[in-house]
Amino acid sequence: MEDGFPLKEPYFKKIAEHDGLWELRVTFGGNAFRIYFFESSDVLVVALCGFQKKNDKEQQKQIEQASRFMREAKEKANENT
Repeated sequence: MEDGFPLKEPYFKKIAEHDGLWELRVTFGGNAFRIYFFESSDVLVVALCGFQKKNDKEQQKQIEQASRFMREAKEKANENT
C-alpha cells in the first residue's frame, strides 16, 4: 500500500459497482480473508470491515455493508468541512 494507488491484483481489487471501494485479499493458513477499505486522502486509508470468506453470498453481503459504511463516512466528512 505504501506504493500508492492504483493497487494491483491478486492482493487488491477495486470493487467495480461501488465507486472508490477496494478489497484487500489475504490468504493465511489456507483460509481466505477480505478487508474492505477506501482512500480518504493521500495519506489516509479507512478500513471499513473484514471477514473470512466462506462463500460468494456472504462476500456480497459484506461488500454492501462496506459500501454503506463508506457512503456514511464520506457524508460525515462533507458535513464537517
